Amino acid sequence: MTVYRKCGPCAHRNGCEIKAKLAEAIKGFGVGSIMHRCKEFVPEFQPGDNVIVRTSDGDADPYWGVTFSEFPAHFVQYNDSMSRAIVYIAPGTKSDCGDYEFEPTNGKEGFCSVSYTPIRQNPVSGNAKGIIARREGKTAMEKCCGRPIGTACKECLEWRHMQ
Repeated sequence: MTVYRKCGPCAHRNGCEIKAKLAEAIKGFGVGSIMHRCKEFVPEFQPGDNVIVRTSDGDADPYWGVTFSEFPAHFVQYNDSMSRAIVYIAPGTKSDCGDYEFEPTNGKEGFCSVSYTPIRQNPVSGNAKGIIARREGKTAMEKCCGRPIGTACKECLEWRHMQ
């Protein structure tokens, strides 16, 4: 089975014609993972989108196993390799079932790096425009155009270097 790394965060990942053609082209070569440039790439989430994130409490109960909870969050950006998403869950937010309260770990103030599997669109809420946050010395979103840091416009890049 081949993993198409660029297709993970793409909105067209299911039923994509380009992915099907690429799969046919590499069939039989034993390729396990591929990172390709796609002209049709459309990110599934935009900065500020309201999402639901499934998290675990980290403790495995011997009888029940690992407990999972879903929390409302805001999508912030993709990481540099686009293999994970960075989301913001406000500290103290109640889970969807209301039984758990989100507590950030390692001093990250609510910023979490998660894979794409536990993230889905929040059907109740819209988009939170202008989410500005600093984490690990990087500006997560630029001020002028609101695009992720890796795709910022020229004016944003000049603004960031003047700071």
